[in-house]
Amino acid sequence: MRAPQKAPVESGIYRRLLRPLLFRLSAERAHDLTKIALRLPGVWRTVLRRGEADDSRLAADLGGLQISNPIGLSAGLDKDGELVAALQHFGFGYLVVGSVCRYPRAGNPRPRVRRIVPKQALVNCFGLPSKGAERVAGNLAQARRRPLRVPIIGNVCAFDVREFVETAAMLSPYVDAIEVALVCPNSPSRRPDFTTPEDLELLLSELSQEFHKPLFLKLDPYETPAGRSRTLECLDVAIAAGVRAVTMSGSFSRPDSRLSIGRGSVSGDPAWHRNLDFVSAVHQHTRGRLDIKSVGGVTDGRRAFQAIAAGATTCDVLTAFVYHGPALATRISRQLLDLMDSAGVSDITALRGSGHAVPLQA
Repeated sequence: MRAPQKAPVESGIYRRLLRPLLFRLSAERAHDLTKIALRLPGVWRTVLRRGEADDSRLAADLGGLQISNPIGLSAGLDKDGELVAALQHFGFGYLVVGSVCRYPRAGNPRPRVRRIVPKQALVNCFGLPSKGAERVAGNLAQARRRPLRVPIIGNVCAFDVREFVETAAMLSPYVDAIEVALVCPNSPSRRPDFTTPEDLELLLSELSQEFHKPLFLKLDPYETPAGRSRTLECLDVAIAAGVRAVTMSGSFSRPDSRLSIGRGSVSGDPAWHRNLDFVSAVHQHTRGRLDIKSVGGVTDGRRAFQAIAAGATTCDVLTAFVYHGPALATRISRQLLDLMDSAGVSDITALRGSGHAVPLQA
C-alpha cells in the first residue's frame, strides 16, 4: 500500500491567486501571458519539482513509447514547441506539440477562444495557427540539447499528402512519435477529407514508408451511425498500416456568435461522456490492437480511472490544465494510485480495459 501524499501546494496557489488574475483577461491573452511566463528559465522547474508523482505502477507503453504515467498534455497548448523545457517538469507522462503545419499560418481572426467557466469548458476556433514546421523543428532541436524527461509527440496537420510527409520529415529527428491529425473542424473547407478509408490508406502508406518512429492517428469524433461506421473502417486501415495508437477527442462543434467565425469546438467537462463512449467503442472494435489516447473532460483521478478501465492507455488533458493549473497531472496521478489501491489493481496495465468500476472511497 502506498503511503498517502499531500497534494502539491501549487494547486492552491493557482486556484486562489493565479487563476483569478488570468481569468480577468481574455482566454487568448491569458494563454499568451502563460507562454511568456513558461519561457522564464528555471521558474517552473524550481517550483514544481517536489510535486511530481513517481511510482512504477503508473508506467506504461504507449505505442512503443515508455512513459512514467498515463497523463499527457494534449496538442494545443504548445503549438510551436516553444515550451517543452518547462512543461517537462509538470508531472506529465508525455507532451504533444502542435498541431504543426508545413508552412506558417495565422489561423482564424480573433476572438477565437473563450471560456465557459460554470462548465469548466473552452470553445475555440483557432483554425490551425502555426509558425511552420521549420520553426518548430528548430525549437525542438534547441530543447533537445539537454536530455528530456518525457517523450515528445509531434502532432502534424496538413492540406495534402505531400505536406504531411514533409512536415513529419522535418519533425521526425526531434520527436519520439508522429501523430497524424486528420481533421480540424475550424480549418478551411479546402482541406481534403482524409477520413475516407481509401484516402487514409494512401496517406498512411506514404508515411509508414518514410519514417521509423511510432505513428499515431488522431481521428475526428463521429456524430452519426454512418460516421461511426466510417471511423471503424479507418481504424482497420490504421491497424493494417502499422499505426500504434489512436486519439479521438470528445469535443464537439457548436454555433457561437462570440467567436470570429461564428462557431467553435467545445472541450473540457461537456466532452467527458462522449470521450468515454468513444474509448469504449474503439476498444471493443480494436481488441487491444491499438493503444488509445483518451481526450476530453478528464479532470481528476476518478475520470482517468474510468477511461483507462474502459480501454484507454493514456489520457490527454488541456482544458482541465487551464482550470486546475500546473499541478493537475501530479494530482491526477496520485488520485489514480489511491483508486488503484482501493480496487486492488496491481498496475496501470492491469487496469486497462478491465471494466473495473471506480471505487466508492479511496
